[in-house]
Amino acid sequence: GTPVCIRNVRGGRAKPGLLRQHLCAVQAAVRVGSARAEGAELGSRELSFEPGPVVAGYHEVRIGSAGSTTLVLQTVLPPLLTAAEASTFVVEGGTHNPFAPPAPFLAAAFGRALTRMGASVSFRLERLGLYPAGGGRLVMHIASGTTLRPLELLQRGAVRRMSATIVVAGVPTSVAGRERHVLQTRLGLAPREVTIVDAERTTGPGNVVLVEVECEETTEVFVALGERGKPAEAVAEDAARDALAWLEA
Repeated sequence: GTPVCIRNVRGGRAKPGLLRQHLCAVQAAVRVGSARAEGAELGSRELSFEPGPVVAGYHEVRIGSAGSTTLVLQTVLPPLLTAAEASTFVVEGGTHNPFAPPAPFLAAAFGRALTRMGASVSFRLERLGLYPAGGGRLVMHIASGTTLRPLELLQRGAVRRMSATIVVAGVPTSVAGRERHVLQTRLGLAPREVTIVDAERTTGPGNVVLVEVECEETTEVFVALGERGKPAEAVAEDAARDALAWLEA
């Protein structure tokens, strides 16, 4: 309920101001917060935001690019948790992006922490939206009557399970085989612990390697994105290295 003015938006970036995914996040916040916003346009470097009462229920937005659906959902989640009624929020755009948490992170890691805090939130990936094409669809459902409690998370606890998922879309399946070999070698995963998904229903080609580490107290998800000219082995190595560094920390 407190008005805010943000100046010099993304001032240090090569392309300063609001890009499409940031603008979509603002528009989503306007919708769920009965808000008035000035400067909510592409390229804007100043934004005034005056929120009103939170509006629960069904909402759907489209980023119109491969911008991160997960960051938009994380924008509207806090106010919707305060609502007395349930909400469903649908975002179309990118689901696996650089510099943003992938969709599986919301369900496995972020969602687990929310559950421990007393929130009843679920995330459902209905359609993959790989970078740079986008076109994915991610759904968040929030139950009514949430009362949040503090979360004390000081230790991760023993490792219960580690697994990996390799997504290929419009690229040779041999890429996934090479990535699987790296993951099994570096992380000691058994063949059954590496899942290969040949995603046909996407708007463009792409490759994603995900490593999920479930511990007693928390879960973490590590992601590496394939890109043109980058060997499959290097993509898998990036994800494995991040997971090992976290486990050794």
